[in-house]
Amino acid sequence: MKKNLMLCLVVGLFALILAGCQNTSRATVDEQFMSSLSTALEARWALSTNTENQKFINGSTEHRELYTKFVDAELNELSQYKDKEFENAALQALALEYIGLLDTQKDSLQYVVMDFNKYNEMWFPAFNKRSQLIKQFVNNYGLKVSDKYTVTLNDMINNSEKVTADEKETAAVQAMLRSIQFVVIDDSYSWKKYQATVENTSGSNFTNFSLTINLMDGSGAILGTTYASVANWSNGQKANFEFSTDKQFTTTDLSANYAV
Repeated sequence: MKKNLMLCLVVGLFALILAGCQNTSRATVDEQFMSSLSTALEARWALSTNTENQKFINGSTEHRELYTKFVDAELNELSQYKDKEFENAALQALALEYIGLLDTQKDSLQYVVMDFNKYNEMWFPAFNKRSQLIKQFVNNYGLKVSDKYTVTLNDMINNSEKVTADEKETAAVQAMLRSIQFVVIDDSYSWKKYQATVENTSGSNFTNFSLTINLMDGSGAILGTTYASVANWSNGQKANFEFSTDKQFTTTDLSANYAV
């Protein structure tokens, strides 16, 4: 009787283990990716938040070696999903974009020593976009990390919000630039004076707003460059931008530098 009871217990335990294995194997690619993403981020942050890994000189070979380890900590876990089919097409698109950003960061590291500016131009936009995707993974797909890394995750989300706000501001400024039309207000001399009245519709208050104005001929070549600026330009307020030139230009091409 005891032997039969022991046999039943062993068979039951084996069945539970088998069922557990089967349940694990039935996890969808979507679920597997989200679990892997959490693992990948924690592996990276375990390295990057270690104070011993923060003692390096920017642009050094040590900088390159350390940051390669940071990126590889994620890629080693996530690269497997490049060729997998997800159930949720939107999640798959985000996953592939995220992995592509990791590849970009790794590619940027070849320039750390030889061309630090190029490294910065590749690394930080990829970092900012990664933070935006991480926020989407949290909000839309339930990404979670261990309590130990909650602060780091929140830092990424805060950066994401700042990047999104900056992008919104940039888009609003670009819309303003497209609306600017200069008209002649004085042509009594060989040099003509031009003016544009512009309303600040950006949603931001600028302590300084400067225009760089390229004067273009009919073929799209730059005839000359001039400048115009205003200070303390509040949202909703109108301002006059003026410049004078003797160039016979056809159109203007505008860019802006500003401080809030």
